Amino acid sequence: TYEIALPHGSNITVLIKPGVPTLPANVCRIVSKKWVTPLSIKAGETAVFSFSCRDPENHFVIEIQKNIDCMSGPCPFGKVHLQPSTSVLPTLNRTFIWDVKANKNIGLELQFSLPRLRQIRPGESCPDGVTHSISSRIGTTMVRIGTFCSNGTVSRIKMQEGVKMALDLPWFLNRNVSGFSITNRSSIKRLCIIESVFEGEGSATLMSANYPDGFPEDELMTWQFIIPAHLRASVSFLHFSVSNCVKKEERVEYCIPGSTTNREVFKLQDKQPGNIAGNFNLSLQGCDQDVQNPGILRLQFQVLVQHPQDESSK
Repeated sequence: TYEIALPHGSNITVLIKPGVPTLPANVCRIVSKKWVTPLSIKAGETAVFSFSCRDPENHFVIEIQKNIDCMSGPCPFGKVHLQPSTSVLPTLNRTFIWDVKANKNIGLELQFSLPRLRQIRPGESCPDGVTHSISSRIGTTMVRIGTFCSNGTVSRIKMQEGVKMALDLPWFLNRNVSGFSITNRSSIKRLCIIESVFEGEGSATLMSANYPDGFPEDELMTWQFIIPAHLRASVSFLHFSVSNCVKKEERVEYCIPGSTTNREVFKLQDKQPGNIAGNFNLSLQGCDQDVQNPGILRLQFQVLVQHPQDESSK
């Protein structure tokens, strides 16, 4: 028997629902005097229940959502905890969701402790079953920043106007930490900034927001790369498409150390910079799209970091 008690004012909701929508009720069900399936527990409520089968992890999933309002009061910055504690939850595949609402001019930064994150395409799965899905807001629209596994280079993601973070944990994993913290930042004046840290040689594949769907119209997104001094980085675009612009041009801009200009501007069709020494930024800038035929702006690219290549031997 399980007992889940959610404190008043915790802004937490727990939902236990069939993992397979067409699950026959007689195979496995939630047994409780006052609760029905799906079982929804709100702040201030206590639920006592059990399952009618021995393998509920094959039939049910649990979602724990915490709403954090940074509009009406101070934001709880710092390490993000798993609440309620995983020790009181049934051993089901679980998704922790943090929905942070903030003003348009407030920057929020997610910091990920080791291991850092590796971006995957939507629909791909992570080897250990631990998945981070991160979204941001533009007004009332949710924008998918990306889906991530462990063991990558992404250390920080800065956003504006709120964050929605979902952490999927498999039922068999005994993990009791979220692995990230939220800090307050000044306005970043763009959709998001993703920081990618290389400790040594390696590569990272990254994607524009909403990939493979269209990047939000007339938005700006930046990636910051931290590269060891003795190594060099090169950028290659793996997949991209451009939309039909009526104002401005879609482009990528680089801030490269030692460059003669502040910014180097490239079209997506251009050959991208290689042999970059030091930390650099790459930004994707959208345009005002044709209403009748907007097209799709999207970009998937790779940053390869390695020892300097001997140019003469090529």
